[in-house]
Amino acid sequence: AHGGFLPPPPTRPARAPAAYQPTLPQAEKRPGKEVVIVTCCGEEAPTLAHMVQDFQAALPYPSRVVNLQDFPFRGGCLGCLLPVLGLSFSLVLALVLLICLL
Repeated sequence: AHGGFLPPPPTRPARAPAAYQPTLPQAEKRPGKEVVIVTCCGEEAPTLAHMVQDFQAALPYPSRVVNLQDFPFRGGCLGCLLPVLGLSFSLVLALVLLICLL
């Protein structure tokens, strides 16, 4: 009936998958550069936050995290206006983050 494959289970497993835990050791940091990690994770997503911690640990340069959930966005999306103004979203986001980090 399933072409040689096992039929799917009738219900989801009762056990939830374990959350990712950071495991990487802290790499030696070299001066001269700084990495900004932009993320959008909240308390309800500890797995993503732990992955960012591991990424920070593995980086050879100092880093800081900018969480978009902590950023005080005001107003609506201006994405439709960016092409009209000749701007890319990446450029605008970089400018906003630069202004906020100064």
